[in-house]
Amino acid sequence: MNLSNKKGLLILSACETAQGNNQFSEGTFSLSRSFFQAGFSNIIASHWRIDDDATGDLLTYFYQNLNKKNATFALQEAKIAFLKQHPKKNNPYYWSGLVSLK
Repeated sequence: MNLSNKKGLLILSACETAQGNNQFSEGTFSLSRSFFQAGFSNIIASHWRIDDDATGDLLTYFYQNLNKKNATFALQEAKIAFLKQHPKKNNPYYWSGLVSLK
């Protein structure tokens, strides 16, 4: 398998995909780290358990903005849109679990 080809964006929208074990002098070993090593240049992953419905809405806004901006800014715009559309879900649990890793 040729892992030297650069790959673009990967979305890991399951719970805790950015979490892993901290290895002394090696950093955090997580699912997202494996994909970085496989050549993905940008990964959207979650730091904690995330709400399915809220994440679905957030990713809908994300994909609407993705063709206009890079993934990091598209995710930021998606979070702003989510908060405007869902003011009762302003708790960070609903909208801030997904992060852009580069």
